[in-house]
Amino acid sequence: MNKIIWHFEKQKFKSVGVHCKVGPFFKISGNQYISIGDDFFAGERFSIDVWDEIAKKNRTTLPQLIIKDHVVITDGCYISCAKKITIESGVLFGPNVFVTDNMHGQNKRSELKIPPYKRSIYSKGEVSIGKNVWVGRNACIMPGVTIGEAAIIGANAVVTHDVPPFSIVGGVPAQIIKRM
Repeated sequence: MNKIIWHFEKQKFKSVGVHCKVGPFFKISGNQYISIGDDFFAGERFSIDVWDEIAKKNRTTLPQLIIKDHVVITDGCYISCAKKITIESGVLFGPNVFVTDNMHGQNKRSELKIPPYKRSIYSKGEVSIGKNVWVGRNACIMPGVTIGEAAIIGANAVVTHDVPPFSIVGGVPAQIIKRM
């Protein structure tokens, strides 16, 4: 049944490569803004939301979620995109990874009386995840972050700043543990 649903869902994407599979119970919105390369795999309960609210409101560039070749995203991961997220080739996400380039509102005092779910979606900046990056279980990649090639993001890390290539980071907020 899941193969049938995925077959119809992927036809709505901007582009999808060959040999792409998604586990059961996936949820995807904003398909028309998503490009996926070859040999993509996503596990169970994988979710993507691509929001075009900012672009339509400000008449700016439409959002883009670009996932290159040979990317593996395991169970329970969630990607939320309102501007641009790029995931380069060879990336591996452990379970329950969260990646976002946006938030509800801009954390201004004037917004605090508005329930968060009613605040406008705001993007602080694009997210770029380099080639062959390994993102550990339960890690969070926050807006405006660039993760360099072959970096390792430790389990439960919250990445709020750029990560240099060939480095290991961990903690909350994530700090460099080692450079390779």
